[in-house]
Amino acid sequence: MINEVIYKKYLVLDNFLSNQEYNHIKETVLSDIFPLYHCKVVVNKKDTFFKDNKNYINSTQFFHTFYDNKKINSDFYYDIGSYVLNKIDLNLELIRAKVNIKFLKMNTNQNSFDSPHIDYDGEHISAIYYINHTDGDTFLFKNNGDILKRISPKANRLLIFKGGIIHAAGFPINYDHRCIINYVFKL
Repeated sequence: MINEVIYKKYLVLDNFLSNQEYNHIKETVLSDIFPLYHCKVVVNKKDTFFKDNKNYINSTQFFHTFYDNKKINSDFYYDIGSYVLNKIDLNLELIRAKVNIKFLKMNTNQNSFDSPHIDYDGEHISAIYYINHTDGDTFLFKNNGDILKRISPKANRLLIFKGGIIHAAGFPINYDHRCIINYVFKL
């Protein structure tokens, strides 16, 4: 799988988990018991690319970190965070795993995106697991700022891509939220 991602730059896998696993993740993450934290800055401005792009809109999001800095950060890691991780089976060191939730934002449209960025400074692979069917595409960019590909959020879809690809989250327009789990692996 790693060679395919490196060769093709990205890979999209639908129906990634069983229905039972997927439903468990969705019901837990979107429940009242799942702790979320507000993040005023999605990406530090100094790490944001294409700030002059007319479609760039800085926003906030809610997050829950399962794993970071070589340690488990959440009681939900084994219950939720490791489901996708175990099936990806890249045999790479995990750097970070976290849930990100974006909500409707005024003055956005289907071409709006938040904070184009790269997840990690070193060589890595990034993965996005989409928890709900929504709008708010993931934008993958070429280095010059042109769009390489837009991936639509579809429930139980996994996007894996080369870590050096600049990417950004779109905004939900027709749905009230966009919920993903982001994984970053060291190459």
